[in-house]
Amino acid sequence: MGFLKMRALVLLSQALAMALAIAPARGAVSPDGTCGSTVAGNYTCDVEFCCSQYGYCGTTTAYCNAGCQTAYGRCGNGTEVAAPGEPARPGLEMKACVANGTYALTFDDGPTNITAVVLKTLARLRLKGAFFAVGLNLENTTENRAARAAFRAAYRAGHLVASHSYDHPHFPTLTVAAMEEQLDKTALLFEQLIGVRPRYFRAPYGEVDSDVVGVLEGRGYNLINWNLDPRDWESRNETLILESIADQLAVGSPANDSWIDVKHDTVPATVYGLEKIVRLIQSKGYKIVPLPECVGDTKSPYTRI
Repeated sequence: MGFLKMRALVLLSQALAMALAIAPARGAVSPDGTCGSTVAGNYTCDVEFCCSQYGYCGTTTAYCNAGCQTAYGRCGNGTEVAAPGEPARPGLEMKACVANGTYALTFDDGPTNITAVVLKTLARLRLKGAFFAVGLNLENTTENRAARAAFRAAYRAGHLVASHSYDHPHFPTLTVAAMEEQLDKTALLFEQLIGVRPRYFRAPYGEVDSDVVGVLEGRGYNLINWNLDPRDWESRNETLILESIADQLAVGSPANDSWIDVKHDTVPATVYGLEKIVRLIQSKGYKIVPLPECVGDTKSPYTRI
């Protein structure tokens, strides 16, 4: 009897070990949009997504409210994401262009002392980018001199300059007053440097909820997120960045898809590898367009006070 019990325990241990070897541990980010304990992958959604009771990642109330799996993504306060082809407006979260076959280049967390390199590359390629600036980098300090000059140059060259908060906090953790302070301090720096205030905003880490959207809508901001992320901040390797972009583009086609990416002008591999990134995107049949065109916005991207 003792032998049989021991044998059963051995077999059970082997089965558990095999299951653990096959299934990814909870916390692995979903590669296919499935998530949670209700599907075989046991995947976690990326940071801005909720895992629905049926095991799919998304951002609307259908994913984020009733039955949402809190262990596999954020829950509660789902946001309204634009439907395919729906143009930008305050209160709507934009993650793709309105026209299939188009692609918008965006850069977060700058400006930096190498942002000027991005501007030179875009000028040579006759393209426009979008720069989501952190207000702290625009303060009038000695160390920010090159960054401030690049910010002004980006605006004068017709690129979109937009707000990425003052010091990159997690917006859903802030009070309404704190969110407004982040927006207002950054907008004031824009006004001091270029004479206008931004109408476009990207939340740090892409984290938004209904409270964040409510504040942005009340102040007339277009909220921009993304649907292509090469995670350049993580790899900091040109080859890996290019491979990631190629892999993500491979799941779509210009006839059926459009893209807003997220990159960082703080990452040298992105800055100095930008021409290769552009050539890769174009080789897949996509047209690179300015972000306002991408999201179907015909209004000025700025306000004057």
